Amino acid sequence: MTLVERIGRVVAGAARRSGFPLSATIWGPGPSSGIRMGLEGTTRHHFTGLYKLGVQKCIAERLRPGGCFIDVGANIGFFSLLAAKLTGSDGQVVAIEPVPANAELVKANAVLNGFGNVTVVRAAAGAANRLPDARGRLPVPVLSLDGLVSHLRLPPPTMVRIDVKGAELEVLAGMPGNLSRHHPDILFEVDAPGMAEAEARYAKVSEALAHSGYEVRRLETAYPPQGWGVLNGIAAAALRTPP
Repeated sequence: MTLVERIGRVVAGAARRSGFPLSATIWGPGPSSGIRMGLEGTTRHHFTGLYKLGVQKCIAERLRPGGCFIDVGANIGFFSLLAAKLTGSDGQVVAIEPVPANAELVKANAVLNGFGNVTVVRAAAGAANRLPDARGRLPVPVLSLDGLVSHLRLPPPTMVRIDVKGAELEVLAGMPGNLSRHHPDILFEVDAPGMAEAEARYAKVSEALAHSGYEVRRLETAYPPQGWGVLNGIAAAALRTPP
């Protein structure tokens, strides 16, 4: 992040807290074009429409009006906003984000666009439900996706996006019911300090999804090679031939 971007985030944050959020419209060629976002937490790549363009295109190709999208590790809500645009007023988007400041930005960005179909859950996703402890070692609740879908009375999810910095297998372990009954598309990102480690993590996630009856396809590279490895994949339930 450049010094200018850092200063911009500070100014944008102060403006939002004062009730006068600074925002701009995404104008680039991707599916996110036309969405408004606050300047806080964003970079120029968001507003050019080129931010993780392969992921954007994948969501736009597979998500339809009325769908249900769960964004695990929503960050500031870029993909939650795209999903809200695509699913429309009859759809539902659930943004799961453990960082309080980011969760607030997801809410603020949804308001900027008038997206009433976005629900923000300040929590982490994992294999089982766990409550915060008094010692602060677990600052936010950890929720299983099967439990969350049931608690919020959501329709069967159409797509689940997972970007959780190494906890992908735990998230999948918390949604066996949805994987076996509803077969949502699983869009996932893995990252690591080097490409070899990223490849290893990608292989483990792909193997876990294959055991659940999914076929995995790698998406186009989101970032140019620069030391840190980032890989994205889309998994869809394989068609089974009846015995």
